[in-house]
Amino acid sequence: MVQNFSPSEAALSVISLARRQAQFVMRFCLIFSTTMLISLALMTVTGVNEALSRYVGLTATGRVPSPEAVRELLGPILPWLGLLVVVNLIVNALVGGLALRKTVLDQEHGQFGLQFGRDEINLFAGGVVYLATIFLVALGFSIVAGLVSGRHSALGGLALLGLVAGVITVSLRMGQFGVLSIAHRGEVGLGLRASFQQTDRRFWHYMGAYVLWTVIVVFASTIVQAVASLGALAMGTKIGTGIPQSLNDMASAGWLFYILVYGMATGFFNLGYYCIGAYAWHQSRGDLSPPQADQLIDQNQP
Repeated sequence: MVQNFSPSEAALSVISLARRQAQFVMRFCLIFSTTMLISLALMTVTGVNEALSRYVGLTATGRVPSPEAVRELLGPILPWLGLLVVVNLIVNALVGGLALRKTVLDQEHGQFGLQFGRDEINLFAGGVVYLATIFLVALGFSIVAGLVSGRHSALGGLALLGLVAGVITVSLRMGQFGVLSIAHRGEVGLGLRASFQQTDRRFWHYMGAYVLWTVIVVFASTIVQAVASLGALAMGTKIGTGIPQSLNDMASAGWLFYILVYGMATGFFNLGYYCIGAYAWHQSRGDLSPPQADQLIDQNQP
């Protein structure tokens, strides 16, 4: 019999984690904020931030930039963007390993829970395959949309809906690979095939949990960003687009305050997504009797 779970319980399971493991959650958020600082610094040094700011300025006029203008602006930074994607995949593997070992196995290894071992290698490789698969699915639907839209505009609209639905379905069905890879310590390979089995007949439960948490994140992040921006402004720094133009800008008290506050909040929001997968996995094994989501973490504690 398929063990399902409450989407609302799963979406809010990170709150239970924060109650029971406040020190871990605070450390995770600080680490995430630090990675955000390093990422922004790399984007600033390589000129990516400046190019993106100029692109935002072009699109802010309401007019679509010409292909020539886009190539001239973004062409020189494409190699750096590719490098940053790889760096971000490595960082996500490190942070994901930290989060999933705690939420799935209630374990911590390495310095501050960070290490680069078999778990992280599997998460990195799985992330590459995951993104490549989504890209191919999106590309396939885009080609079909382009072909059918030439025949009838209504068919083009349907093909676009198919593109969105296809990407969402594949990304959700494959998205539990990290949880399963950590849970089975690599015995299921990268966990991508096992993820399809895990989400089978539970698709709408996963969808509901992720949609609910995303709605919460959108509202909460808007408030946090406004508060962080006002705090930075009080220190004499105008955040604007949220993209620093130089390392000198980043070194200012206002920018450091903004990155710390917004980065920690973003870390908590991301931890919520990890918790959804971990909660669902525990429920599928019958570890929890719903709706006792507060038993997800530290089940051995009295």
